[in-house]
Amino acid sequence: MLASVLGMALSIAFGIASTYAIGVIFYAVCATMIVASRVLVRSGGTDVALETIAVAPPIQPTLGESVGTAVSVPHETEPML
Repeated sequence: MLASVLGMALSIAFGIASTYAIGVIFYAVCATMIVASRVLVRSGGTDVALETIAVAPPIQPTLGESVGTAVSVPHETEPML
C-alpha cells in the first residue's frame, strides 16, 4: 500500500517518465547488490547478514533446555454458577 501511494506521489511530483526511470535505477541497484553479495560470499568473504544471524541467540529453547524446566501452576478460578 505504501509503495503504491509513494509511486503515485512521485509520478505526480516528477512525472511518469521520471518516476519510471527512478524505478529502473533502483531495481538495477538492488540487482547489483544481490550479485555483489553472492560473489563476496562465494569468494570466502563474509556477509554481514550471515554474521548477524550466526551471532544472535535462538528465540526458542533447545530440547535440552526445555525438558523438565517448565512448571505447571494451576490457577484458581471462580466456581461457575
